[in-house]
Amino acid sequence: SEQEIVPWLQAHHLTTGLGTYNEANLITLDSGGRIAIRTVSWRFDRDVPRLFESNADWYDPRHNYANFIVTNTADTTPNRDRSLRRSSMIPAPAIAALHAGPPVHVYHYKTFTIMVWNHNLLNNLGSPASTLPGEIPCYVKCV
Repeated sequence: SEQEIVPWLQAHHLTTGLGTYNEANLITLDSGGRIAIRTVSWRFDRDVPRLFESNADWYDPRHNYANFIVTNTADTTPNRDRSLRRSSMIPAPAIAALHAGPPVHVYHYKTFTIMVWNHNLLNNLGSPASTLPGEIPCYVKCV
């Protein structure tokens, strides 16, 4: 459950980060907005803000500071062939496409991986923003 990660993030002073659509919605809702996970269209060549059920201002690095990415091995989504894909995992090449360098800390808490940087990841997002998911099904090299 995403509720489990909320107190952990708060205890580590991680209040705004990036993630997949599932994690963004569930963690932000479960925390009552105290933790804000912003959804990104993850791609192999560049990652952009996902403007679907979101606000463009959330991604403005002049007003917001997001310094971590959260993923979750517990979330799965059925494919058309009935196999399951890890819907809250992000392929390592998509994270590398941020050109943010390696994280300074990588934490594992239950089914979650939390990667932390010492700078604002919003500065690393490309443009234009997308209303499309752009999420790559994660079968190998998932983070």
